[in-house]
Amino acid sequence: MSDELNILNQLNNRIQKLINLHQHAKSMVNELNEENRSLSDQLEAEKHKLRKIEKEMEAIKITKAIQQNETIGVLKNKVNDIIREVDHNLAVMNHKTKK
Repeated sequence: MSDELNILNQLNNRIQKLINLHQHAKSMVNELNEENRSLSDQLEAEKHKLRKIEKEMEAIKITKAIQQNETIGVLKNKVNDIIREVDHNLAVMNHKTKK
């Protein structure tokens, strides 16, 4: 009977260890699930920030393109003004040489 009682006690101890391990594992799963949710939330926040920055970058690119086009337009106008002035001066020189 003593051997049977000893075996039952050992079996009971092993069952208790398994229960404790199971509870610990459940606790770890819950902690990991919470960490996973937190990281998922952080990831979504970072994705949102990235989309916002990408939109801002696109706006900057468009602004730079517009400024560059405006600069090109201004430069074209200046070149045209210079060409008109050169043409005028050539016409004046041609008129004076004909006299």
